[in-house]
Amino acid sequence: MAAKSSRESEPKTTDVLLPLVAALWGCATLVFNVTKELNIMRDKIIFGAHAVPPIPLSHRRLILESDWCPQVGFIILAGLGFAALAWSAPQLISATTPGRGVLLRVSRGIALLAGAGALAWLLSAVVELRTMRAALRIDEAAAASAPAAPQ
Repeated sequence: MAAKSSRESEPKTTDVLLPLVAALWGCATLVFNVTKELNIMRDKIIFGAHAVPPIPLSHRRLILESDWCPQVGFIILAGLGFAALAWSAPQLISATTPGRGVLLRVSRGIALLAGAGALAWLLSAVVELRTMRAALRIDEAAAASAPAAPQ
């Protein structure tokens, strides 16, 4: 059995491109699922006082700080991590490998899209966080001004 030459053992363009596309598919699935969960949490925080049964203010605040904020942070970090992975993927193959230019353009394009997605998440998270905190403040003020229940 003949030993493989170094040229045969080097990864080809498709050896890097196909896993990159599969990772993009997985990342997109993750983003869709987390978006759905975050929207459900956001609605509970904002409209929880009007739910049946009403969600207590302290529990809504807990959902915001202990569930919503960490998940948003995770999805932003996941997007940035995927962008870094996509950006560095062409480094896995030799500069003389056929098709490396295509891989370079595709991976850098994916990296820029993932980075832009993470930035969009960050900006929308700031807006939603302000909205949810404002809704909680309004409900706090309404609870403070409500007459005490007879005992």
